Amino acid sequence: MADYLTMVERIKDEMKRPDLDSQVRRAIQDAIVHYQDEVFYVAEVTGTVTLTKGQEFHTLPSDFSQAIKWFILYNGTRQILQQKTIGALKAWDTNTTTATEGIPRWVALLGDTFTVYPRSEDSAYQAEIIYNSNIAAPVTDADQGFWMMNGERLIRTTAKSYVYSDTLKNYDFSRAEEELARTEYSRLVSKTEARAYDGVVQAWL
Repeated sequence: MADYLTMVERIKDEMKRPDLDSQVRRAIQDAIVHYQDEVFYVAEVTGTVTLTKGQEFHTLPSDFSQAIKWFILYNGTRQILQQKTIGALKAWDTNTTTATEGIPRWVALLGDTFTVYPRSEDSAYQAEIIYNSNIAAPVTDADQGFWMMNGERLIRTTAKSYVYSDTLKNYDFSRAEEELARTEYSRLVSKTEARAYDGVVQAWL
């Protein structure tokens, strides 16, 4: 197992630059931000949001990145919510005085919120979301998690690329580390796709 401090020290050792502690730490954080919205298998989580009767917009989970699948939970049942564009739902939900309420069948995103149509007819209804989470970056030296473990090589090589380009202005070394990061990224994506798909192409609506 690796932690944040282990990665920092390894990068400084590999670069033979023990004097670049703060630069290495910033580069690690930048690398994580760069990949934080990518689809990785360990980031798949499930969350629920209780729908308020007749309310148009609801707040997404704070760690929401990308939706995988939406469901509506009501009266002990689970039904699929079909994702549409915000334009489509706005075009359907035209009555701003008396909104159409019912069992939601469609969902659309807008910023850090989502809307359903019809609007929920009951405040007991819930939207269940299977989504990719923004995996948090480490804060303390002892922090571990995906970025310091499964994604360690991806973040380490990307961080070195950033330090070489932004601090040391050694663009050849930067490109070499970037190529290593690209290879590792492809490996992680392939692993994710192998878990997510069963050989059948699924259309996105």
